[in-house]
Amino acid sequence: IGCIHQKGEYHGDLHPDNIIVERYGLTFELKLLDMLLDMFHWGQPSASNIRNDVVDLIRIFYDALGGQKRYAKQREEVKLILYNMLGQKVRVLVDESQKAGWYDVKLNAKDLASGVYIYRIKAGKFIKAHKLVVIK
Repeated sequence: IGCIHQKGEYHGDLHPDNIIVERYGLTFELKLLDMLLDMFHWGQPSASNIRNDVVDLIRIFYDALGGQKRYAKQREEVKLILYNMLGQKVRVLVDESQKAGWYDVKLNAKDLASGVYIYRIKAGKFIKAHKLVVIK
């Protein structure tokens, strides 16, 4: 694809039917099968056009490597931590590697004072924080 862009051309229609991806160990060979490339001029390789080609190509590689079926099974480091309103760590509720899915976490608040807490979950690149109110 880079050689197409260097020639001042833009492909604009990358999909699994016109790309062959062959794997050789840790490397890949990419073959572009498109007889119409010489017949039609898709436009100049603007930053947007090049980005579209690259995004399409990444999706093709992702699918060739197993796609969601393979990567959904990958484990991620998951941390669920409870903080007080001063930002001090109160308790680590989860700190382990887990596969994608739904999980339940039980919090025994017997030794926590009434008040507002923040729980923060981090799973891979996903990070989210929410308030938790303990009323006794």
